[in-house]
Amino acid sequence: MLKQDDSILNRQFEDFAGFYGFKPVLCRPYRGQTKGKVERTVACVRDNFMVGIRYNSLDDLNGQAVAWCNKVNAKVHATTGEIPFERLKKEGLSPLSREYIIDKINLRRVQKDCLISYAENQYSVPAEYVGRDVAVVALDNMLAAYYEGKQIALHRISYQKKHGRQCAALPKINNQTVL
Repeated sequence: MLKQDDSILNRQFEDFAGFYGFKPVLCRPYRGQTKGKVERTVACVRDNFMVGIRYNSLDDLNGQAVAWCNKVNAKVHATTGEIPFERLKKEGLSPLSREYIIDKINLRRVQKDCLISYAENQYSVPAEYVGRDVAVVALDNMLAAYYEGKQIALHRISYQKKHGRQCAALPKINNQTVL
């Protein structure tokens, strides 16, 4: 296993991990022994599902993959002697309470002046996030900034170019300050 301090994670993945509250465990690259469960699963899919498969579209391929997974995971596993679907129920996993919206998120580094840039404008965030990367989500006319899944700022998007936003006496919408 690699030391966390010696490694730099992808910023988007690091935000994703913080959002869902888990810490990635790093393994040595190109060493299948350190991540056998993953390596064996890839080989199983490649050797048992992908061989000779024909599909018309990505949706068709995904549908076939789900059907194959359902079939395989309903059978007794040779190593564990258990049915994977039954074993999964014993894991005690919690359902996800919120969705990480990856296709609409941009990461921004908070500058020394507590500002992040978005669409040629600057928006303020609390000072404790200076130097950190925050996820920025634009929905409708609002821009939200998140750090490790927690919303830290909410702004109305300015459509004027080079229009800075600073903190002042701010209105509230649904109990949240709108910057």
